[in-house]
Amino acid sequence: MADILFKDANLVLAAFTNLQAGHDVLVKGKLIYSVSSEPIDPGDAMVIDVAGNTLMPGLIDAHAHITGLNLSPRNISHSASEIVLACSHYLRNSLLDGFTTIREEAGGADH
Repeated sequence: MADILFKDANLVLAAFTNLQAGHDVLVKGKLIYSVSSEPIDPGDAMVIDVAGNTLMPGLIDAHAHITGLNLSPRNISHSASEIVLACSHYLRNSLLDGFTTIREEAGGADH
């Protein structure tokens, strides 16, 4: 996995109540190697200019219904293709909203 330097990011940091602006974050392999309000030398790392947007860990949705058609067994009245389409829309929108982990509720899309 290539190293990545995220430049000029706003960060959510546990020790602060406000976003911390203008930070660089160096990721080496799968680990955050360095976080600094001072510029970090990228070396051979790929550089991504975050341009003042917020960089944060992925969110977790601990209660999801990804079929999204309704919350009852009536989903049986929908075709498999309609259910797959509803699931793909739900998952895409969740990812775009920052959710990288989803726990499907029991009795949901287990099949």
